[in-house]
Amino acid sequence: MSTLRKIGKYEIVAELGKGAMGVVYKGYDPIIQRNVALKVIRKEDLDAADGAAVLERFKREAQAVGKLHHPNIVAIYEYGEDDEYAFIAMEVVNGRALRGHSFPH
Repeated sequence: MSTLRKIGKYEIVAELGKGAMGVVYKGYDPIIQRNVALKVIRKEDLDAADGAAVLERFKREAQAVGKLHHPNIVAIYEYGEDDEYAFIAMEVVNGRALRGHSFPH
């Protein structure tokens, strides 16, 4: 697989992390001139039997979170798809990784 450099209008700056369904990138919106987080699913990686359902859930996630306004919930800027990818563009939240940290019960 070639390195992803752009998706939609967004320029890919760096990979932030990987999950079960896809990859999260730090991106840049050249029109508004701001950084974004891009949650990306590569359609080719989806199982043929349930790929359409996975994409529909991904889209509903963007729609549901996009309706929320709270300081502890990231803002959703856009949902998009092309032939290869589906993505959610959202607010970048700078912080530290939670992996390896213990939390009180």
